[in-house]
Amino acid sequence: MKRWFSISGKMWMTLFVLLGCCACSVVGEKRATPIAVDSHISMSALDWAGSYSGTLPCADCIGIETVLTLTPARTYELRHRYMGGKTSAGQTAGEEFIYTGVFAWSSDGHSVELLGIEGGRTQFQVGEHILFALDQAGARIEGALAERYILTRSADIRAKDMIVAVSVFAGTAWRLVELDGEPFAPQESAAWLVFETDPARVSGFSGCNRFFGAYQLGSDSQQQVAATALPLRFDALGTTMMACPPAAMEYEAEFLAMLARVADVYIESTIEPEKKTKRQKWWDGSVLVFVDSAHRVIARFDVDAEM
Repeated sequence: MKRWFSISGKMWMTLFVLLGCCACSVVGEKRATPIAVDSHISMSALDWAGSYSGTLPCADCIGIETVLTLTPARTYELRHRYMGGKTSAGQTAGEEFIYTGVFAWSSDGHSVELLGIEGGRTQFQVGEHILFALDQAGARIEGALAERYILTRSADIRAKDMIVAVSVFAGTAWRLVELDGEPFAPQESAAWLVFETDPARVSGFSGCNRFFGAYQLGSDSQQQVAATALPLRFDALGTTMMACPPAAMEYEAEFLAMLARVADVYIESTIEPEKKTKRQKWWDGSVLVFVDSAHRVIARFDVDAEM
């Protein structure tokens, strides 16, 4: 369920503390989960993030001009432009259709599936600067027409692609379910957050107080693990100044300290490939994952369907 939120300036105006102050009360650091890296699979061995272009076959038109962008956040933007006359499904020549959502890697780490799209080709095998469109069973197309089912890399990830990536999961309330490797049972005090894209803001609840601030995308440094997550950091975070029981205040301090350590973000699907259905939306079974500068998972959030 998607839900848009806006920041109420009157509620939070003047009452805030800097994130760094909250983090000072945290003693020690809990263990975080490292990202598993297998250099033999496409997911971690190839620089797959970018845009891929080509003209895919069409049953009742000349072809479908296709541009597919895969981002490190594991979101996609798919652009289709039909060539020729109107198709039996009603698409008109020259008309562009744009789809965005989340993609999931196959269990073997060599192919991706675009989630939340009914019909069309949604599975692609990932090669070196190339995508192979797969059939409905997830197999490569063979024979004389095989070359027509190929998209080749046409551009690297750009700033506007990162904004589109965030827009996929913005406006959705994400509820904390794991902090530094420890599960967090759902309860009234569960922390949650919401991203906004215009402007680039984040707001939410940290366990006792409301918090708010800005975020930045991208990084000037080379990632040690290529294309595994989208660079992200939070800036100028502040909170209201309500007092709560000691346990809630301690939890809030740990949560805010975690936000200060965030370096990357991505979305993963928790639904097993064989249990996916075309009717599922991208957020069904999706988890928002925060990663620190050492490429360790430090927090997981799921969609809060009640907000």
